Amino acid sequence: MNFDLTRAAELLAFWAIAGYLLGAIPFGIVTARVLGLGDLRQIGSGNIGATNVLRTGSKLGAALTLIGDAGKAGLIYKHLFSFFSTEIFYAFINADLF
Repeated sequence: MNFDLTRAAELLAFWAIAGYLLGAIPFGIVTARVLGLGDLRQIGSGNIGATNVLRTGSKLGAALTLIGDAGKAGLIYKHLFSFFSTEIFYAFINADLF
């Protein structure tokens, strides 16, 4: 099995940047704006998470925020694991770490 370290580094850099950009999306603010709940930073604790969206009285908004926040982490993890699970395994074998 041939392991291409350059390709692995490029994929890792791509998914790191994608994770950073996706993580920068504030789903609490987006959800509150779409549902017309007001500015979350001025309501309750001032945080933009699902709990503060729930303080606005919108269970739907809180659920959407929670799904959005958890989903963006899960999406990146899923893609990283699918790309690197076998490549990392072969890298360890080739590096004689086992």
